[in-house]
Amino acid sequence: MSKNNVFISYARGDKQWAELLGERLVKHGFRIWTDTTSVPIGESFIAELNRTIEKSDVVLALLSPNYFQSTWCQQETAAAAASKVPIIPVLVEPCEVQGFLQYYNWADLTSDQDSGVRAVIQAVEHLRV
Repeated sequence: MSKNNVFISYARGDKQWAELLGERLVKHGFRIWTDTTSVPIGESFIAELNRTIEKSDVVLALLSPNYFQSTWCQQETAAAAASKVPIIPVLVEPCEVQGFLQYYNWADLTSDQDSGVRAVIQAVEHLRV
């Protein structure tokens, strides 16, 4: 069975977390999508986001104060929810989780980064079953 397509939704201030998780997921054979690496020059950013989210097997939402201040991030998770794409929230910085994401169980990278990353990978792998 092929590995999942993983869309990583993150705020600009959390780019290092997106890169870390992206690298680890790629090492496990997953295909990842981030806005900075995957939107072709000249393409509509919004249209490409929506197409990609709809084709994704899972969306990782990297939660932080920056995330909840970002209109783009809110739109990405709303698009995922509307398209019924599973969302895995990942706490990368302590914050008050807001909106519908507060009702999800999330992976926590704030206290133990390695076990948090392993939990994310296991959750994404579980979606293939």
